[in-house]
Amino acid sequence: MRGAMLLYSGAAAFVALCTGASLAGATSVIPGSSGTSETLQLKAVVTEQHQVDVGSAGASAGDYFVRSATIYQDGEKIGVSGVQCTAVSVESRPSIGTQCIGTLNLDEGRVAFQSLNFATGGPPKENDAAITGGTGKYSSARGHMEIVRESADHETVTLHFQRG
Repeated sequence: MRGAMLLYSGAAAFVALCTGASLAGATSVIPGSSGTSETLQLKAVVTEQHQVDVGSAGASAGDYFVRSATIYQDGEKIGVSGVQCTAVSVESRPSIGTQCIGTLNLDEGRVAFQSLNFATGGPPKENDAAITGGTGKYSSARGHMEIVRESADHETVTLHFQRG
């Protein structure tokens, strides 16, 4: 599983990136709704990663990896985040499916997110995750995140929060 999980370490990093900041991005009205959207762009640097091969040797359903990252906004450290991705489908190799869940620890609450990813030949350069909820200021959080892998341990993450 080690090779397969290395393929998806980039897919998981997207989840690990998004941590701790007040929403200081652009605000706009969402077409067709009474709410607004807020955008927050962050940079993430992976600080820890561990892969676990469970069951039979090599890629198999249930193998997983965990990852944490330090999050920066405008060059300033603003928090940390964590993610766990579990292999859920290896039958259609070389494409491997991973279910990823993560949490962002923010100053005023937490944001939860998840994604189901399928990729062939390495981690995807770009990925999306659903924002599924939160606590504190983010208790009604919803929206999505866009993740762009810049290198093996650096990513740009853009959170799109929908309000109202």
